[in-house]
Amino acid sequence: MAVTSTVIGAVAAVGGTVSSMDAQRRQGRAQDRAAEEQENIQRGQEAQNAKAASDEKRAQLREARVRRGRVMQSAANTGVAGSSGELGALSAISTNLNTNIGANLGMLQSAQNISGYSQNAANFMGQANQAGANASLWNQVSGIGSSIFQAGGGFNTLQGIGGSSSPRPTNQWGMPSDINI
Repeated sequence: MAVTSTVIGAVAAVGGTVSSMDAQRRQGRAQDRAAEEQENIQRGQEAQNAKAASDEKRAQLREARVRRGRVMQSAANTGVAGSSGELGALSAISTNLNTNIGANLGMLQSAQNISGYSQNAANFMGQANQAGANASLWNQVSGIGSSIFQAGGGFNTLQGIGGSSSPRPTNQWGMPSDINI
């Protein structure tokens, strides 16, 4: 009866390990698909941010041209065209435009960095989950090995090693030969 229960236990343990390995493979594929989708989301967000930045840049350029035209028209109407006042006003418009465009580019780069960091975090989390699943698998394999060791007599069969008594004879699988399956 002990032999039968040992065999049933070993078969159940092996079956559980095989099922666990299959589940881990499925988990790994699902994590890969999730990472791909996260990258698609990131690319979509980057494209959306780039379009918004481009639209904002066009709007600011348009506004700067309108302001520049107003300043030039006002200077011409008042007879001060080419004066230092007109040139100063035009320079201020250009400076403000360049500052705004630079700030927008900085915000776009910041958004891309944040998106990249988020993607990296998701990838690392997936790797951590897979490593945990692998650890669980090897824990199960260890349990199977321990069960087989115990079923084979455990340390009692090792008593004779290095001593005067001899260990139990074993079959071709390393199991005690007095256990018939």
